[in-house]
Amino acid sequence: MGVLHGQEQPHRKRDYTGPRCIAGFCFDDDHRISEREFVRRYGKPAKAKGVYCYRVPDQKLFARFDALDEEPNEIVEVFVSNKPNCPPRFPLSEAPPATLNSAPASSVALGDLVIVFDETTLAEAQKQIKLGRIDNRGDASESSFWLCYSISGSGSQEQIWLLSHGGGDDVIDGVAARISSTPVTANSCPELPAAFQPVRLNNKIWLRSPATEIRKQFGKPSLQRGAWLHYESERELLNDPRAKDWGADKLYEIGELSVRIRAGKVIELWATVLVSD
Repeated sequence: MGVLHGQEQPHRKRDYTGPRCIAGFCFDDDHRISEREFVRRYGKPAKAKGVYCYRVPDQKLFARFDALDEEPNEIVEVFVSNKPNCPPRFPLSEAPPATLNSAPASSVALGDLVIVFDETTLAEAQKQIKLGRIDNRGDASESSFWLCYSISGSGSQEQIWLLSHGGGDDVIDGVAARISSTPVTANSCPELPAAFQPVRLNNKIWLRSPATEIRKQFGKPSLQRGAWLHYESERELLNDPRAKDWGADKLYEIGELSVRIRAGKVIELWATVLVSD
């Protein structure tokens, strides 16, 4: 019998017959591992709320663990793949004091398409590029959404994430990018069409930019930690109508540019513009 798509069909109960446990992780109500116990066993990697990501170099695998967003925050999903399955993590848990008066980057250009931070939405970017999937992680104020694209090159690949953090309106507030030796050819991070290349910030900084150029533009970093240079800005947004909507006396624009340097050139970067009261 054929099935007409769109026609309501009677519910068919399908009992799960697969394994209840995978590599020591069980998912029935009586045997799930708590988030606290998980961290005690395996250590705490960089994490968004309820999401843990690990790289297993000797097996060339990537593992992602998702926890339930309510006490006791049990691990309810395990995803293992031979491709990265989590977006990158911002390298700082706490922002440094601001040393700049204006955002070091306010937009990113993909070819002739200009993505303006705190203005362009993920849906608008997706519509223009005609490619990409909006993914997300976390809940409520802890949520983040992104579009991921790849640019393949000789022996390496650029991965680019257009980012939106919370708020529910999918406004793009930044971009992350890195050079990777692990190619990604997944639907979640498709190849960026040539018409939307090259990619660069409005300050002309991008992957492979020399560190000397960054220091020339912005001077001494707000913070230098290991191979990372961090630049932080803050300015008051005068007469911004959102202040009334948010019930705030004042709003501030917080700008960030973080770059990781290797052999004198940028191999990873973050650029964001966030509005806060």
